[in-house]
Amino acid sequence: MLEFLKEALRLPEYFGFNWDALNDCLADVTAGDEKFVLVHHDLPLESEPGEQRAYLEILGHAARASGRLDAVFPGAYRARVMAVIDPA
Repeated sequence: MLEFLKEALRLPEYFGFNWDALNDCLADVTAGDEKFVLVHHDLPLESEPGEQRAYLEILGHAARASGRLDAVFPGAYRARVMAVIDPA
């Protein structure tokens, strides 16, 4: 998945293929003028709840911080995604 994100978001060559690197690079990438939309057809990393949580938290943080990233998930996953990225 990280390889796909590197290509899709045109992350820099120094991208380190871990969650910290994704967090840092998303902050850099979304600091520009371009808007990014990540369309998901499912909820990735379902077999690895800790990894899934890390991914969703990073997306949520990047979306809130920049206003230039939208992550789209199928409606069936909305409650699960929102519970992670926007815990109330």
